[in-house]
Amino acid sequence: MCGRFAVYTDSRELADYFSATLTYEIELSYNIAPTRTVPTLITHDNQRMIVPMRWGLIPSWYKEGSKLAMLNNARGETVDSKPSFRHSFRHQRCLILTDGFYEWDAEKTTKQPYYIPMKNREPFGLTGLWAHWMSNEKTIHSCCIITMQANDIVSPIHNRMPSIMPKELIDTWLDPNFQDVSKLKKMLENTHACDNLAPFPVSTRVNKANFDDAQCIQPL
Repeated sequence: MCGRFAVYTDSRELADYFSATLTYEIELSYNIAPTRTVPTLITHDNQRMIVPMRWGLIPSWYKEGSKLAMLNNARGETVDSKPSFRHSFRHQRCLILTDGFYEWDAEKTTKQPYYIPMKNREPFGLTGLWAHWMSNEKTIHSCCIITMQANDIVSPIHNRMPSIMPKELIDTWLDPNFQDVSKLKKMLENTHACDNLAPFPVSTRVNKANFDDAQCIQPL
């Protein structure tokens, strides 16, 4: 799973890096937890755009007032068949932009958090889905992160990790007109094994969502 991540690259630098139009000023954070607003890359009218979305998918068919499951992550293996995700998988795919994510080693007596950025410290995109939910009084755009089996780098820490989309496949992934489910799932299977990640242990203070500064990503 992926329960926390960080975004601290300047908004305009992030937009330039992903060749996207910036639609809002991104609130930088070193410890983003579910339900927060996160920078999300989508395609609209054949143009890449960075838009704000709630982290925690709300399916379009959700009935206000009923119990809402925590849909922060979607398993890549079943993302095309689960009712909460299958429409978005075909029509509303996105990338959640980040500088790095956290995973916890549960084998330790006290769960040890690890911060996992790229070796070159460049930002990257976590493969995701988004949805558009409306009621009589409000509209919410929300998203979730797709996870896969961890690769050789992350698996010593945790058995799951976010799927990471290489830059050369971003346009295909974001294209709402591309709906070949088998090829989309193959993209997930082929891209989660990123060999450019560089995990390191960080303070357990990151376990608290209100602890949010650069100390979160300082190596122990």
